[in-house]
Amino acid sequence: MRCFPTSSPDSWISVRAEDGREMALIRRLGDLDPDSRATLGPLLHEKYHIPVITLIHSIEGSESGKLIRVQTVEGPDSLDINGETDVDFSGYPSVLFTDRTKRRKYVIEDAGNLDKQSRDLIRRHLRTPGRGRGRHFR
Repeated sequence: MRCFPTSSPDSWISVRAEDGREMALIRRLGDLDPDSRATLGPLLHEKYHIPVITLIHSIEGSESGKLIRVQTVEGPDSLDINGETDVDFSGYPSVLFTDRTKRRKYVIEDAGNLDKQSRDLIRRHLRTPGRGRGRHFR
């Protein structure tokens, strides 16, 4: 796991056992041998990478919340959210989603720049606390 500072993601990496005990503290990822870097790099990417949503294909109700099919910079993906509580509009126009099953965050960097269909889906299916149903979307 990354320790600090968040502005320097390749510094101060804590290697931990499954029970959470720290086994090693790495000052700089670049100080490691190539094999160790090749092992840790993808693990850190998987844990901390936040995919950027560029398009919303659909939002459907599910037994436990909503299933959102999206296009990200990396390709097609889907999010399973509990509902509006897993959508953070506080940084609008940036919108942050938290997938409940993958425990991964996804971001729309500027909701106003999404295509009309994507904005309409958000407006129809996701409430924003204190603002009514998606009024702030263009």
